[in-house]
Amino acid sequence: DDSQLAAVTWDKGPLLVDAGPGTGKTRTLIRRIEHLLGKGSRAGSFLALTFSNKAAEEMRERLSAMNADAAIEMWVGTFHAFGLELLTRWPSSVGRTSNVRVLDRTGSLALLEANLDKLPLRYYQNLYEPAYELVPMLQVISRCKDELITPIQYREAADAAMAKAKTDEEGEAAERVQEIAEIYRIYEEALEKEDAVDFGDLIRLALELIQNNSEVKEYIAGFKHVLVDEFQDVNSASDALLRAICSKNSDVWVVADQRQSIYRFRGAEPSNVSNFEKTFGGSRRPLAQNYRSFASVVSTFKRFSEVMGDGAMAGAWGAKRAN
Repeated sequence: DDSQLAAVTWDKGPLLVDAGPGTGKTRTLIRRIEHLLGKGSRAGSFLALTFSNKAAEEMRERLSAMNADAAIEMWVGTFHAFGLELLTRWPSSVGRTSNVRVLDRTGSLALLEANLDKLPLRYYQNLYEPAYELVPMLQVISRCKDELITPIQYREAADAAMAKAKTDEEGEAAERVQEIAEIYRIYEEALEKEDAVDFGDLIRLALELIQNNSEVKEYIAGFKHVLVDEFQDVNSASDALLRAICSKNSDVWVVADQRQSIYRFRGAEPSNVSNFEKTFGGSRRPLAQNYRSFASVVSTFKRFSEVMGDGAMAGAWGAKRAN
């Protein structure tokens, strides 16, 4: 439709496509790539990223159906998979080897347990089941990495909180944060010693590589067209990685629906959507036609959102229903 075509052929700088449910966002993304290939862009100059494995697989399938030969040359996958590729190609720059292991939550927990004697556990000590208290520690560390907060920065924040504490309760709260900060530091040292990374490191260390390694910068500069699906589900670290990738004047084109963010429990930051124009100096265009829901569903949602005080949300979601 007209709104999809406008997004496909956009040539005025960075663009965020505001695509509500049923508006054909992935179809539009694929047609965007087809359009650019038709204008002479090299297949190897495309970097297509998304947050979940499921969305990445759908992109690969649709690109293969569109142009199998071109799809092979494009880099298509998740932010984490792209980060892993950078780490395995330039491991020594971040203190790892080519055999670096990626730890899941169970692996990270086992690593902390293996270093239990080094952990300064006081508030978070559980003699009957040590791992019981370590799980929430890993959740805090994971969120720190999602926000690109280092152990040093976390410790500084803990010390600042202690300096401002005026009551016993505030003092204890600050001490708890200090304890977590020390566990975070020990955990990071253990990861490097074991030649391992966790999921947060795949983004954090990839960003470090792009910022500090000239070979990586040259490799990244080869991606002239960067497309992102499900942009509302990326976290702050992934947003920073995207900005670093696009710092060489790449064509950045993202699809998002702030109302469909489902990964906040994993650090997703929907405000990246509302800040896109300011962050990338770009524009925003909506997909206007809902091909999935009947008119009664669309109108019900519109009335509901108006009662909730966000009429703009209903308009962006799609006030029209095809057929």
